[in-house]
Amino acid sequence: MNKIKLNLGCGKDIIEGYVNIDIKPDDPKAKYGDFCNLVYPSQSVNDIRAIDVIEYVPIKNLASVITGWLDKLEKGGNIYIESLDYNKLGTQMCYEQIGTDLINTLIFTDYTDRPNKCALYNLVCIDIFL
Repeated sequence: MNKIKLNLGCGKDIIEGYVNIDIKPDDPKAKYGDFCNLVYPSQSVNDIRAIDVIEYVPIKNLASVITGWLDKLEKGGNIYIESLDYNKLGTQMCYEQIGTDLINTLIFTDYTDRPNKCALYNLVCIDIFL
């Protein structure tokens, strides 16, 4: 049985072996879809990647979107949510703890080697969903 793996809001970041989904697909390997309203049955997806997409979800809808993603995961499935903490980034820039060159690198670089990515994250608020 093939395991369903989703790469949500993929843009140009196509991952082989995944269903690459974007609201405005830039690549022929990507499928059109709304990552806020996945059309997969409950507990049918093995792996969900949501890299730099939750910042596009209105805060009032965030809980229902993440809960919807978790509903799609099969028992033992994996979800990976990645997003910059823009508040922390702005604070550190204001207090000159990091420079604008690093900020531009963190925000505007197209990372293809994710394990080596350097960034500032704060997903404490996600704990309530897990």
